[in-house]
Amino acid sequence: TAETLYSFRLYARNGDNVITAPGDPATGTTLSASQPSLTLGTLADFGTVCTNSFATASFTLNGSNLNGTDIEVSSAFGELTFSDTQNRTYNSVYNISYIGNSVSTTVWVKFTPSFAGLYAGDIDITGAGLSPAYVITANGNGVDPVTPSVTTGSASAVANTIATISGTVNALGV
Repeated sequence: TAETLYSFRLYARNGDNVITAPGDPATGTTLSASQPSLTLGTLADFGTVCTNSFATASFTLNGSNLNGTDIEVSSAFGELTFSDTQNRTYNSVYNISYIGNSVSTTVWVKFTPSFAGLYAGDIDITGAGLSPAYVITANGNGVDPVTPSVTTGSASAVANTIATISGTVNALGV
């Protein structure tokens, strides 16, 4: 138990396996358990993404002194989902299981903007004895896609097999 005072005496055994006289009485206090901690890598900005399309990015997560319960990655920001691999299924809540008291993994994040505009949302990382929650911010820009169009002018230099046409192609968008 942490912060508990114990009294004890030390004994030794000689080469003939005989226990020697006890040493002087001593005391010691148990230490508090180390606090759980995480180190989070950087999550790159998602940049500009068409609405109802998506972009992915990842960050590393390294934890120590954890208590064995799952780590939960989630966001109130509905445009973000999570996975352990870039090309697998993404979910709004991603649970990370680990063995022992430490973990080292990569978390994949998918940004799927539902409307045009700037996005900035927090990703919450909880569980495993972490208190308070760890937070990493995701940023992106949702844009409405533009339908490409072609506008032509009058034809000139018309011959039997050739003509010149002026025009403009509007292919802006993402």
